[in-house]
Amino acid sequence: MGFAVLTLLLAAPAVVLIAKTLATASLSAIAAQVVFALFMLMLSFATRVSSFRQRSETVLGSSLMLFWLLLWGSTGALAAFLDSVITFVLVRRWRLLPLVSSTIYLQYFAGIIVYQALGAPLAPKILTVQVLIGALAALVTIEAFGALCQITYIAVRERISPRRALDKVAFSILPELLLFPVNILLLLVWTNFGPAPSLVLAPAIGSTLWLLLQALRYSLKGEELKALYSFEQALQTHVRREDVLWCLAERAMRAGVVPHLLAADVNESRTHLIPVQTTGFFAQHHQDVIPVSPDLSASLAEAGKSVLIGDVTEHSPGMELDPRIQSLLIVPLVSSSGIEGAILAGHETKHFFHEDHVRFLSNLANQASLALSRVALYQYLMETSLRDETTGLYNRRYFQKALDAEMKRAERYGPPFCLLTFDIDHFKRVNDTFGHLRGDLVLHDVARITLESVREGIDTTARTGGEEFHILLPATDSVQGAVIAERLRKNMENHPFQNESHPLKVTISIGLAVFPHHSRDRTELIRKADEALYEAKRGGRNRFCITPHPEPKTRVLFRLPKRAPQGLSLWDEQTGLFHEKYLAYRLREEVARPDRQDSPCSLILLSPTVSPGISAERIREMAPFIRGAIRMGIDCPSLLEGGEIAVLLPEMDKGPAIFLAERLARELSAFVPCESGTIGHRVASCPRDATTEEDLWSRLTEAHL
Repeated sequence: MGFAVLTLLLAAPAVVLIAKTLATASLSAIAAQVVFALFMLMLSFATRVSSFRQRSETVLGSSLMLFWLLLWGSTGALAAFLDSVITFVLVRRWRLLPLVSSTIYLQYFAGIIVYQALGAPLAPKILTVQVLIGALAALVTIEAFGALCQITYIAVRERISPRRALDKVAFSILPELLLFPVNILLLLVWTNFGPAPSLVLAPAIGSTLWLLLQALRYSLKGEELKALYSFEQALQTHVRREDVLWCLAERAMRAGVVPHLLAADVNESRTHLIPVQTTGFFAQHHQDVIPVSPDLSASLAEAGKSVLIGDVTEHSPGMELDPRIQSLLIVPLVSSSGIEGAILAGHETKHFFHEDHVRFLSNLANQASLALSRVALYQYLMETSLRDETTGLYNRRYFQKALDAEMKRAERYGPPFCLLTFDIDHFKRVNDTFGHLRGDLVLHDVARITLESVREGIDTTARTGGEEFHILLPATDSVQGAVIAERLRKNMENHPFQNESHPLKVTISIGLAVFPHHSRDRTELIRKADEALYEAKRGGRNRFCITPHPEPKTRVLFRLPKRAPQGLSLWDEQTGLFHEKYLAYRLREEVARPDRQDSPCSLILLSPTVSPGISAERIREMAPFIRGAIRMGIDCPSLLEGGEIAVLLPEMDKGPAIFLAERLARELSAFVPCESGTIGHRVASCPRDATTEEDLWSRLTEAHL
């Protein structure tokens, strides 16, 4: 709709002006316009420079049009119109012919009108200030009008901002400006000495055009090399296939090659494309996989040959495309191992792509293919460095990193996790009796059964020794861990390990340790699991053991109903501090707030370092100081049943809470008798240390003074 409106707005006045010119001009004048139009046509085809990255072309023949206008006036604009019509007829671009021809005619007509409006004469014999100013004004008008029409057309066609469209048309303006002195010189020679002597300037003008043509081509080549170098630099940081293909599509879009592009992987049979990154029409016409016809697949596989389809309605690529895509360019991504993927570039104009597009996208594809080979090698090296070669399980190095990461996760978010360690009972007998090759097969089967017995993608299984294995079970307590361990033991016991003569019976012994109940230290946690494993072996093997551990104590403070009862007593009348039960409800509300990630809260516990609690008399003395040191109406200082003091600090992170706790402990120590030591402090924060009130209190009571 926008294209039709734009065409109508420009074609209507152009038709009226052309008709008026034809009605008033002499036959000799019209014949001169035809001759000059043919001259410009030949010169244009000889000097065409294609800026495929901006999707535009520059022809230096039109750069001499200003000389013709200053010689003939508005009648001279007819030559530019005829040139454009003949050109578009030859290339069969019927849809754009009315719009482009009207634009070209109107821009030159407007330019000469401005020239004459400034009082400058046609065919001047001397160069006056008035002629120079008029010629410059005409040139500016011509270029501004043409650029405005091009920007509007590109913005409507590609649905981009006018500023982005301006970058695409700036390239075509430069030759007109550079050849302005040539037009003035040719005009003065023509008007003073006639057409014949003007031919003396032909070699000079031809040399100027040739030099300008080479400069433009080298400039475009430099921009292309710069884009390729930038793409190569961007690829260096990517270590995943999808990141490489995303970068490929992003850089091709940034270079302005095509607005509609798809970067895809291929399946193993090379029959389907798997989209990874899409833009334009490809993104709007989303598909999970794109089937490829056998002929097209063969063409892509044949030495990585690109496929250029000028009209998809006449030569179907055998894949479902957006109906707006009229021309298609397919560039394969080829490595030493075969086709790695493909780039699909589409355009709504038939026969849009040419060899420059193929060359540029092929260069991008070659760099992307090298990056994909590097990524594949990196992934292979990572896998081989982190996995055991015999079993395919993770090795000790990866297990140590995974254990450290899981400990940090549990420290922050609270849920315990289990560590299982097991080894094969009497595995040395298997090697000594049946040989090490049979032993390796047993290890491989043990690894497979282990993976089938745990949660895929959640639990981490590693071979950490000869016949020793470890399993990390995230968010798993001792009861759940025992169920998994027993299931693993039974699966191993019941599996018929095949041997050459008879089935081989293989059993395992398992030990289990729980974080943080057995230990918060990595080495100590592994030692606890090993102790349980040795206990299972001493008990006769083919069994599971867990070292007893003290269950975490849950204070009565948190064994309360979810809702506060009616008539709940808030504070102690003698001290003015809140009661323990009220603190529990307040803490539950603060921890459960949905914006807790952005609004942390902290809890302080104050108690003497020697005696178990603070006497009631001392607490009454301390209470006024505590109330004066906190934010009244916000913080919640509470008296606990054991003679300790807890302070809930809403909207306060751990750092400021520690500072306040240190000051309170230092000042309150003056109220404590010498035999009770000093006041110690402990601080825990949500969500940094825990995400539930029980875990927060557990972290607080387990903290060191």
